[in-house]
Amino acid sequence: IVIYNAYISLETGDIEGRLAKIRQIAEQYGGYVAGSSRSSYGTQASAEISIRVPKERFHTVVQEIETYGKVLDERTTSEDITQQYIDLKARLVNLQKQEERLHELLKIATTVDEILRVENELTRIRGEIDSLQGQINYLEGNAEMSLVSVTLTEPAPPFTPPGMNWGETFEMAIIGLFTILRGMIILVVSLVPLLIIGAPVYYVYKRRKARQTK
Repeated sequence: IVIYNAYISLETGDIEGRLAKIRQIAEQYGGYVAGSSRSSYGTQASAEISIRVPKERFHTVVQEIETYGKVLDERTTSEDITQQYIDLKARLVNLQKQEERLHELLKIATTVDEILRVENELTRIRGEIDSLQGQINYLEGNAEMSLVSVTLTEPAPPFTPPGMNWGETFEMAIIGLFTILRGMIILVVSLVPLLIIGAPVYYVYKRRKARQTK
């Protein structure tokens, strides 16, 4: 007795359409949708869906779902539960035999104390039987109906530079140009007095230097 499970991660631009196809394939092969959810991160949407299909259709379903988009990840597992199943069945048979003997004892019980003790033991045994039967049903269900979990993700949006206001950009460039020109004019005007004072001084210095050389 083997339990088969699969996990598939797909990238697709049509999440709604792929969800519909996965639901359809589950019904087509005699299965059902075990659960689904949707979410979004920013502008990127994603969804998850889990389906159960008959074990004999497991590999067919996995191969078909893999064609629904770009496969980002794919994992399959198989768990052999034969020994666990056999042990549970053996324990169940033993408890059922104990229950039968207790019913026989209850028929021949003569005192209230005996009846109460047998009924208490029957209650305990019945609880263990129900628990074991639940575990067996769970294993049988998982073995008969394989689980396929699918994650669908939209492709990441392409990078686009932030929008640019060309009018505002041109205006800022003109302002920057005039700011530079203004600074240069201020610098030139500031240097004029120095040139007016410095030119005669330099001229006198050069004449004296020339005379000393002669």
